[in-house]
Amino acid sequence: MPNLSSAYWLLSALSTQMYLSMYLLMFISAIRLRYTHPSVPRAYRIPDPKKGMWFVASLGILASIFAFIIFYFPPKEFHISNVAFYEFYLIGGFLLMAAIPISFHYLKKPEWKNTRIKSKDI
Repeated sequence: MPNLSSAYWLLSALSTQMYLSMYLLMFISAIRLRYTHPSVPRAYRIPDPKKGMWFVASLGILASIFAFIIFYFPPKEFHISNVAFYEFYLIGGFLLMAAIPISFHYLKKPEWKNTRIKSKDI
């Protein structure tokens, strides 16, 4: 990294990509919950529940994907000479940071399971 500003931008882009991946999952979950639990009372209603949810969630998904892709183009003001390193760092860092909670999920002990909440209670 040539200077502190470009290193800060790189770390900000990496953390923003992690947040955007959670937003993608949230929008996909909203669509799924509209179909799996349609009768659950909600604090906010979107007009025309099925089409409206698809419209709003699709806008969020497209905006998140667009922002996710934008971070792979380094700003010209930072004079990042090695674009391949920049992109490799973002991809590798994202995969590493995503692998940590996924590994916790798959390696969890059976006694960690919360038995108080049943799926039909949700």
